[in-house]
Amino acid sequence: MSVQPYNADQTDALQEVANIAMGQAGDSLARILDNFVTLSVPRIRQIAVHELVDTVTTMVGDEEEISAVRQAFYNSLRGEAIVIFAQSGADELAELLGYDCELDAAIEQELL
Repeated sequence: MSVQPYNADQTDALQEVANIAMGQAGDSLARILDNFVTLSVPRIRQIAVHELVDTVTTMVGDEEEISAVRQAFYNSLRGEAIVIFAQSGADELAELLGYDCELDAAIEQELL
């Protein structure tokens, strides 16, 4: 199945929707943690599935282990949203939430 690339206006609109959604999520997280949350502007990429690993590596590097949260959405707009955490970010989140033990796979899954 061939996917039509987004034009510049569609990409800008999608990026703005993602920016608003991430801003609201960041605000909720800041309230839960009682801590300021700094966010970058979301980056929108339309890629084929087989390009995912290379694209993520290009975006975040390959020096540190990462965790990702994937959210699929289906309707007139279909796709995947992926939020990526570096291991250091997961460790900081765990500390803010009161975890004082070394993170294992189960705790990391719970945090995400």
